[in-house]
Amino acid sequence: MRAAFLPFLAGGVKGEDVLEYLGYARMAHGGYHAVRAAHHHRHRIVVALAFLVPMLTYVFSLSHDVASRDLAEMQGVPYLLGIPHATGYPIFVLLGWLFSHAVAIDSLAYRMNLFGALCMSLTCVVGVITAIRIGIGPVTSLGAFLCFAWARSIWLHGSQADTQDLALLFQAMTLYYLCGWLKHERTRDIVGAAASWGAALAVHPISLWLLPCIVIALVARIRNVTFSNAGAALMTLALVLCTYLYLPARAASLEQHPVDPVQMLAPPSARVYWDANAPSTRAGFLTEVTGAPFGAAPLWANVVNPQHWLGYLQAAYATIHDTYDIVFVVVAGLGIILLLQRRTAICVMLIAGAISASFVAFGLAVAQGDPSRYLMLLLWIAALFAGAITVEFTWTIDPRRIIWALVLIGNAIHLGIANADIASAQRSVSNRPLLTWVAQSVPQHAIVVAPWVDATALAYGAYADGSLATRTIVAAHPLSLASQYAAWSKREPIYAIPPAGETLNDPRFRAVGGPMLGRSLYQFVGR
Repeated sequence: MRAAFLPFLAGGVKGEDVLEYLGYARMAHGGYHAVRAAHHHRHRIVVALAFLVPMLTYVFSLSHDVASRDLAEMQGVPYLLGIPHATGYPIFVLLGWLFSHAVAIDSLAYRMNLFGALCMSLTCVVGVITAIRIGIGPVTSLGAFLCFAWARSIWLHGSQADTQDLALLFQAMTLYYLCGWLKHERTRDIVGAAASWGAALAVHPISLWLLPCIVIALVARIRNVTFSNAGAALMTLALVLCTYLYLPARAASLEQHPVDPVQMLAPPSARVYWDANAPSTRAGFLTEVTGAPFGAAPLWANVVNPQHWLGYLQAAYATIHDTYDIVFVVVAGLGIILLLQRRTAICVMLIAGAISASFVAFGLAVAQGDPSRYLMLLLWIAALFAGAITVEFTWTIDPRRIIWALVLIGNAIHLGIANADIASAQRSVSNRPLLTWVAQSVPQHAIVVAPWVDATALAYGAYADGSLATRTIVAAHPLSLASQYAAWSKREPIYAIPPAGETLNDPRFRAVGGPMLGRSLYQFVGR
C-alpha cells in the first residue's frame, strides 16, 4: 500500500496509480468501519451486562413483604399517590405510581423493591456509558461498576424501595451529560445535565451538592456558553422542578376529598402515608420541602465549616476503603492521576462532586440516621476513577486493558462473594408479624397510635394491602397526643403501641393482648 502512495505523492501520477490508490482507500475505509462496528458491538454487550448482572443480583435479594420506617412508607405511598414525609420526593412518588400500576406482579412491597433494583441497575449502566464516553475501556468499565454493584451498601440499598436509588440515578445522569459537555461542548449535553439535575432535586433537594460540578463544567467551557444554550438549560431545569407542584395540588385534592381518617383527628405532623405536613399551605409546603421537621437546616453550617473538612476527607477515604478494599483504592488512585492528565476538566469536576457529596453526607449525619445512602454518589465516582486506569483510548486491543479489566473483575467477584449474605438477609425482611399481631389484638374501626418506625408498616396494612383495613394509623409517641384522646375516643376506641422496650406507666392506659417483639399494646380508658 505504501508503494502505491509514493508515486501519487511524488507527482508522477498515472491513471492506474489513482485507481490503485482508491482501491486501497476503500479497503482502509471499510476496515475502519468494520473495526468501529465491532467496537460498538462490544459496547452493547458490556452495557447489557452492566444492567443484567446487577439486576439479577438485586432481584434475587428482594423481600416480598413490608419493611419498616421510611422503606415501608415508600412501599405504599406511591401506589396511593400520597404525600410522604419531608422532603416530599415528588418524582419518586409519580414514577413509583406508574411502575407499581404498570408492573402488577406479586405484592405491592415487592413491586416497589423491584423499582429500587431497577433504578440501581440503571445507575450501573449510566456509570459504564459515562466511562466509555470519556475514553475508558469498556471491559474495564464493566469491572469497575460490578465492584460498585456488589459493594455492601450499594447492594443493600439496591434491593429495597429507597428514594435515594432514584436520586442517585439522576445524579449519575447529570455527571454523564456534564462529561459530554466538557468533551463535545454540545447544547444537548448541557440541557440534558439541567434536566437530570432538576429530576435529582425533585427526588431530594440534597442533590444540590452537584452545584460545584455544574459550575466547574460551565467555567471550563465558558466560551461556549451562550444565551441560547444557557436559556434552554435554565428553562428545562425550571420545568422539571415544577413537579414539586404535585405536593400542594395533591394536598388540596385530599383536603377536598378526604381519604385519610387522620385528617379528622390529629395535626399534620401525625399523618402518615397521605398528607404529611399538609403542603397545600405555603407554610406546610416549605416545611415539607426543606425538611424542617428533622432540624436539618442548622446542620448545613457543618458542611461549610472549614474546621470539619479534613475530618470529612478522612471519612470519605475510609468509606471507599471499607466499602471496596485496598486494591481498588490503589487502582482508583492511579486512575485519578491518568484522568487528570488526559481529561483534566472532567477529572476536576468529578473530584469536586465526590468531595461535595461527602461533605454534605457527613455534615448532615446527625439528622440523616443512615448517611450511607448519601455516600452512594461518592462510591459511584470512585468506580469511575478505578475504570480510568485505562483512559487512553485506542481501537486495538491493548494488553494493559486486559490486565486491569481482570484485576477489577476479580475484585468484583471477591466483593460479590464477601457480601453474598446480603441476599438472604434482605429476602427475609418482613414486618408482617407486627401487622398480624395488631390485626388480631385491635378491633376494626379503631385508632392505633404508634411511633414512626412502626406507624409506616401499620399504615401499609391499613391503606395499601388491606390487612389492617378500617383502622386509623396515627404516627406519634402515644403520650405526645394524649390530651386529645378523650375527644377521639368518642369516635372510636384508641390503642397505643409505645416504642419497643418501653411501657406506658399511665393510669389512662391499660395493657391488652400479649407482648410481641418487645412491643406492648395498650388501650386508652381515660381517668
